[in-house]
Parts: sequence; C-alpha cells; structure tokens
Amino acid sequence: MKTRQLMQLQTFSRTVLKKNEQIYIIILLIMTAVRICAQESFASVSLSDNRIKILLRLTGMSPRSILTPVQENQTAEITFSIRLYQKEKESNPFRAVLVKEVSKIQWGQWMPVIQRYVVQSDNGSVYFTNEQTFVVAFLSQRFNLSFLPKQKESYYILTRIQLKTLKFLPPFTILEPFFRNYYKTTPWVQTELTG
Repeated sequence: MKTRQLMQLQTFSRTVLKKNEQIYIIILLIMTAVRICAQESFASVSLSDNRIKILLRLTGMSPRSILTPVQENQTAEITFSIRLYQKEKESNPFRAVLVKEVSKIQWGQWMPVIQRYVVQSDNGSVYFTNEQTFVVAFLSQRFNLSFLPKQKESYYILTRIQLKTLKFLPPFTILEPFFRNYYKTTPWVQTELTG
C-alpha cells in the first residue's frame, strides 16, 4: 500500500515539475524577448558626392545602464558594424555580394582624477563633464565611406551594434558567458541606399 502511494506521489511530482518547467521556460523566453526588443539601432543613411554618410545610434537604453558600470571603474565598449552589399538581380535576386565591411570600436570610461567622462576611439579621446552628452556621444558613431555606385538602387547596407558594459581582460574572458546581462547586440538592420 505504501509503495503504491509512494509511486503515485512520485508520478504526481514529476508531472507538476514538468508543468512548472514549461511555465518557467515560457516566462524566461518572454523576458528575453522584451530585453532584446528594448535595444534598437537607428541608422540615418544619405548618399551625396560619391560618399555614403551614416549616423548609427543605439536607442532604447537608459542612461543609468551605461553610467553605473562606467562610474564603478569599468570600461564600456561599443562596436558599430556596417556592411555594404550589392544585389545580384540578373542571376539570383535573393543573393547579394559583400562590397565593403567597416567596424568602429569606442570605449567609455569615468576618469575620477580629472572628474570627467571620456570616449576613446582610434580617432583619439573626447572628454565630457555632462553625463547626458557623454551617453549620447558614446552610443553614436558617424561613418563616411567613399562610394562610386553604378546604380544605387542595387545596393543596401546592414548595420549592427554590440555593447559590452563589462569588459574582461585575458585570461578572464573565459568568464564572459556567465555575464550575458552585460552584453547587448542588436539584430542586423537593412537600409536601402537612396539618393
């Protein structure tokens, strides 16, 4: 009698655990989808004088999510990536050829000695005293690409932004998978070239 009751209890607990697992997985997926959708990239693309001018900006972020890690002596890193493609209409309308790929990285820090924020890139360092101005400058990047198109309608641009508010130095980069909350990546966004 006891063994039968024990088996029924085990079967019941397995069923309840499976249902709870499914509920937790659904809640986790919903929370992840909300977090992913919250960060978006904004791209402004213009074509003039055989140059493509692009302003790329990460939107949907609260300034506090950038300022808090930076003020805690962390270095935030943001990577802006652009890919220029040419469509192949003759042979296959669904295929495109990569023409150019450009990435720019910049780092944001708080310098407690001089009481300023700094955005560093390959172009040098820019210092800020205002938090809002620092966040806008850190989350934005301009591109100026030389371009001689035959038909601008047959080209498009993909853009993506990757943000790391916690940066590990080697050999501690092995810990990055355990800190996914500090890494945000937007999906690739397609923008058609128009004059």
